[in-house]
Amino acid sequence: MRVPERIKAVLTPVDNISGEDWRRYLLNIVLALLAVTIAVYGLVFVVLFFLGVVDNIQGVVFDLLLLVICGLAYWLGQKNQVQLAGQILSLSLFGAVTMVLYRIGIGHLSALIYILAAVIAALLSGVVSALMIVALSSVAYLVIGNMQSAGQLPYAVSSVALMIPDTISLVVSSVAVVLSIWIFGERVNRIIQQYSESERQASELAENLEVLVEERTHALQQANSSFQRRAMYLEASVQVSLTLATLFELDSLLDQAVNLITHHFDFYHTGIFLIDEAGEWSILQAASSEGGRQMLAAGHRLRRGEDSMVGWVMLHRQARIASDVGEDAHHFANPYLPATRSEATLPLIAAGRLIGVLDVQSTEEAAFDKDDIRALEGMAGQLAVAINNAKRLRGEAEMLEAASPFYRLARRLATAGSERDVYAAILETVRDYTPNRAFILNFDRHVNKENLSSVAGAVHIAADMRPDELIFPNRILTPEEFEQQYSLLELAFDLEDVLLIDDFAALSSEVEPALCARLSKVGAASGAHSLALVPIHTGEYLIGIFIISYYTVHTFSPIEQQLYRALADLVGVALGRTQLVYESQRRVERERQMREFTETLSRIPDLQVVMEQAAEALQELVLADGVLIALDPTLIEGEEETV
Repeated sequence: MRVPERIKAVLTPVDNISGEDWRRYLLNIVLALLAVTIAVYGLVFVVLFFLGVVDNIQGVVFDLLLLVICGLAYWLGQKNQVQLAGQILSLSLFGAVTMVLYRIGIGHLSALIYILAAVIAALLSGVVSALMIVALSSVAYLVIGNMQSAGQLPYAVSSVALMIPDTISLVVSSVAVVLSIWIFGERVNRIIQQYSESERQASELAENLEVLVEERTHALQQANSSFQRRAMYLEASVQVSLTLATLFELDSLLDQAVNLITHHFDFYHTGIFLIDEAGEWSILQAASSEGGRQMLAAGHRLRRGEDSMVGWVMLHRQARIASDVGEDAHHFANPYLPATRSEATLPLIAAGRLIGVLDVQSTEEAAFDKDDIRALEGMAGQLAVAINNAKRLRGEAEMLEAASPFYRLARRLATAGSERDVYAAILETVRDYTPNRAFILNFDRHVNKENLSSVAGAVHIAADMRPDELIFPNRILTPEEFEQQYSLLELAFDLEDVLLIDDFAALSSEVEPALCARLSKVGAASGAHSLALVPIHTGEYLIGIFIISYYTVHTFSPIEQQLYRALADLVGVALGRTQLVYESQRRVERERQMREFTETLSRIPDLQVVMEQAAEALQELVLADGVLIALDPTLIEGEEETV
């Protein structure tokens, strides 16, 4: 701080002057006046010294000593030792005046400084100190006057008659001034204290009013902000609702919903979970953040229960808010969303049924207030209705779409003229569901579970479809292939219905232990993660099995389940019909050949030729290696005699 600013700060009265503060202020004023007086006096003395009027610089040394004493008094005042500072200052002035009078004699105006010393003592140190200064001043004045009268001092002698009245005047004047200061000082001090108290109360009142105004202003600002947010949420809700109302395709609806909610509400992440058919898992179906899209690719899902906020909402069907996710026991610390600080999860309920969970997250703590939750709950209700409608429409569309494959399959099976046509029809139908492999194993009617291990040559692969080819090898399984498929063939004889396995790794929680062990062997042998087994019956006989395998986890949809059950019913009927057609055709062909054979024989007169042609015709008809015809000689001779 610069010197002028420092001086201004020292001499400026404080707001609440009372007690020591008031005396310290007076001390600063006195010191300032003394410092200016001493400085002017020293400057004049120096000028007189250079002009030759005075012949020594003792006065300058004396001024410097007084300045040091003033500095000491100021330091004591800053240490709240104002009374001691006043005593030192008044005694210093007393000593200075005494020395001056000693040098120039009494009767000089310098004696008035005794009164100034008493005044300073009265103001800064109290009446007692002031009266002591008055007493000392009177004694000093008398002593110096007596020394002058006795000729002990080199200056003019004052008469005793003049000395005594001067002393009395000095004492009376000093006492009068001290008493005046004491009487009026107390009153002034009380007035100042009252003024200070009034000013303090006014200041407190002003501060209280300022606080009240700030509180009211803050309340108004909060109310205004709340109204603005409500208006914004209402506008956002209307826009989201209008957009969702125009979408009927579920995937597009979910993607638009998370993006719109994130954009209009400025969230860090928005995700929509849908509940599986069993009601145990919530599966992430749409997300707006980059981390959410990574979760989608990883097949993120959460179980119903207390392990996560989404699971908690599934269990309780109520909204849950985490103002600080680090403090919420049910928050799932997701590595894909590290910046989350607060989270809100809301149930999606349509027609009284929980169909999903809306999850929104923010990078700010306590980001969700009552207005946010109210707006999100309304939007969650609208979103649930839109999702439910889209799912219903998609189900109806899937049923309509599925009706077409059923119709095409039934028509192709009805017109199939051979086993190969039947197998081609069902494999082409299944191709739409992109399996990694689909093939058909056939075996004769005499094969059963008991003799399966001993009739390996009766099992053959009738058709085999992979993503890039469809073949009909119609060949017997090799011993290695038979051994590999044995567990599957053995299981086929125990099946009464289609068997669908979504994931071999999850069998332990879905089937009984005995069947789980058998299915695990089938899965290990096939190398598949998901498998569909469709038994093929004609009447009471199991004549084959249709296997559809996926090398990754595949969830069989309700449409696929219906399709495979339809295949189990239709394929056996179609194969039975083609077998009947085949046998009828063979019978007709045999009858035609027999007629032609009979007609041919009847036109040949030579018996030997007849026998040869009959043998050749029979060999060709029955695909025999050879034919032997033997005649009874007696019949031949008898006939000759008759003829």
